[in-house]
Amino acid sequence: MMSDTADKAREYLQGMLHMQPSIEANEMLSRRRQFLASRELAEGEILAVEVAEESSRPTMLQSLADIRKQFWTLPAHGMYQQLKQLAAAPYPDVATAAKRLLAVSTQRAAFHQLASDQQVHPAFAQVLRKIAVSTPAQANPLREQQLGFLRPNKNPHYQAAQTAIQSAIRRLMRQYPGIYALEQTWLNELYNYDPQWDIERDDDVNNFDVISGLIVLAVLPICGFVAWAILF
Repeated sequence: MMSDTADKAREYLQGMLHMQPSIEANEMLSRRRQFLASRELAEGEILAVEVAEESSRPTMLQSLADIRKQFWTLPAHGMYQQLKQLAAAPYPDVATAAKRLLAVSTQRAAFHQLASDQQVHPAFAQVLRKIAVSTPAQANPLREQQLGFLRPNKNPHYQAAQTAIQSAIRRLMRQYPGIYALEQTWLNELYNYDPQWDIERDDDVNNFDVISGLIVLAVLPICGFVAWAILF
């Protein structure tokens, strides 16, 4: 559309340059009015397209939300075609989300198999499914929740949780590399996490509190003596 407008403008200017104002003034004015009218129409059409495209973004986001809700039961081919269209959207958030779901869709059969894998804790398999199709805002709290299970100050059974999670991640690496690749950074963080880090940090904080308390107790008598000396 922009190319057509430029071509018309070029034709208009070339035509006007070949006309003689002294004898073709009325014709020149008529052409000018026609050109301006057509240009206003073209600009109006461009604006209408832009408005229509912008108004389609909420619809696309809603389509993504609907797909997420039914992701595991939708017919594969139809969902794939819809996601392919959304992945080509001119909006980065829509396109990125659609591409993510497309990647997950290639592992849908593997996720179904994972759900019944006896070597992976069912709760971990379930949360992994949720994370895979959630928005970043929805997925991040779920990731943090799993990390919290490994922290001694949040879970008294952190050692059992660590054993179960590390075992599940090893299983993903061997048997479900496609699923593992979807969340590789986070899964590596979980796998390499050492609860001892939190224990040592808590000990450092406690030691600091003790030392601070002793300093306060030591300083109080001195402050009292200074105050007594000033008063008397």
